[in-house]
Amino acid sequence: MRIGWSTSHGEFIISDHYYFSKLLREVRERGAVVEEVGRFSDLSGYDVVVFNYPEKPFSAREAEEIARWAREGKRVIFAGYYKNEDGVADVINTALRNLNIRLRGDIVMDEKSNHDGDPLFVLATRSRWGRRVLMPCTASVQGGSPVVTTEGGSPLAAVLEVGRGEVYVLGTCVFWDNYSIGLYDNMEFSTGILNII
Repeated sequence: MRIGWSTSHGEFIISDHYYFSKLLREVRERGAVVEEVGRFSDLSGYDVVVFNYPEKPFSAREAEEIARWAREGKRVIFAGYYKNEDGVADVINTALRNLNIRLRGDIVMDEKSNHDGDPLFVLATRSRWGRRVLMPCTASVQGGSPVVTTEGGSPLAAVLEVGRGEVYVLGTCVFWDNYSIGLYDNMEFSTGILNII
């Protein structure tokens, strides 16, 4: 499994030791190759492509390429953040302009199902990988098929099947950071999203 972790649109890098060292170590221990890729066109050579909090808009040509990658069998992952912070929901949606899935610019809170009494640390109880997944500071997703939902059914992550591949949109980019990944089933969910179970 070859994972291209994009840095082409100002994303958070997986080699940032403070934030993602646990995820990087787990990916490598499972035998997957993960490389940070600075040139967008070079991402076409990977099985899984990750855009973790992209801050620079995608061109129409890049949006077409992303849809083509999925049609040809790649898994493409977009992870955002709540409240359209830094305009990241708008940026992600420029990449998804040819697809029927969107990251909303909202904020999801849960007063009952959360971590440590914090309603912004939503504890999702319905997930494709793992029973409980912590989704801190998350937005909701519109379109596709939900893969993580709140107890009330609000989709926090969804997948859109495109041809032989898939496009995942996640409402938060910090579910797999060093704080969250060791809690609940976040590691199982993270490796499932990356297709390295």
